[in-house]
Amino acid sequence: APEWATFDDPFHPGCKTFDIDGYVEYIVARVKAQRDCVAMVVPSGLERNIDARTIELQRKAYAALKKKFPDLPVGMMLYGLFMNPSADAKIFMDEKLYECADFVDDHMYQPSMDWTEWDRVRKEVKSKGKELFFISTEFSRVGGNDQVERSRDMITSHIEAWSHGMRMITYFNVQANLGEPVLRGGVGDGFQWIQNVPRPQVSDAVQPDKRSKTCAMPLLQCLTYYNLVQNFECAEFKTKYNPGKNSVAYVFARDGKTVCAVYQPRPASPEILVIEGDVPFTVQDLFGRTERLE
Repeated sequence: APEWATFDDPFHPGCKTFDIDGYVEYIVARVKAQRDCVAMVVPSGLERNIDARTIELQRKAYAALKKKFPDLPVGMMLYGLFMNPSADAKIFMDEKLYECADFVDDHMYQPSMDWTEWDRVRKEVKSKGKELFFISTEFSRVGGNDQVERSRDMITSHIEAWSHGMRMITYFNVQANLGEPVLRGGVGDGFQWIQNVPRPQVSDAVQPDKRSKTCAMPLLQCLTYYNLVQNFECAEFKTKYNPGKNSVAYVFARDGKTVCAVYQPRPASPEILVIEGDVPFTVQDLFGRTERLE
């Protein structure tokens, strides 16, 4: 909040709180000044638990923004939504906050995702005649012993998220500073995509650090994620089924074509996938190796 909208917090000495009406006025003015580059708004900000002031801010900001910008999506963060049960999800439904939210946001860093609470919230809100969509402004599936496992987990978690109605995923892009390139082993946290290594400049497109004579190289999960985007971005989720005892298939549609992701969610013996039909199709593995079958 701007300085003129803040005052000393009587309950937390040395801290500041904000005047809700002044903050709402500021949000509306900020959006008006930069409307061309504002895609959506979360008035209360990120990683803040829901309390009485958060609820008041959400309701007032939603009303003010919708009055001025009817088509602007205004959402709310349910922090810890994937902690089943979720206290924020309960407040969201009990206080009918879905009436002043077009989407739900959360930050997700789990070895596995629990979609129970989100599916329940979305289903209950839909029964009341409103559709909510889901975004994640920080998303990474943590875990994996090396880059191959991490790359696989990143792809499968995105596919799974899209099947549950997630519309947008963003994440940190942190550079890993290394003495030697890492080709397969694990590197730091789950959202490091680029490694900075002491190697000569490999092309004019990659500018080396003049001081250390290093250059940037993509990690494996960066390359596999590129393939994921090329294959599935803007695709519409259709259905999920199990083609084999230990495999799962997610079916999407894009530009009049069917796009499928097929994999084994847990370690298991290899399975043979038989596809019957006379329509040619393209197969691509985790590393982007592609083959056209006719």
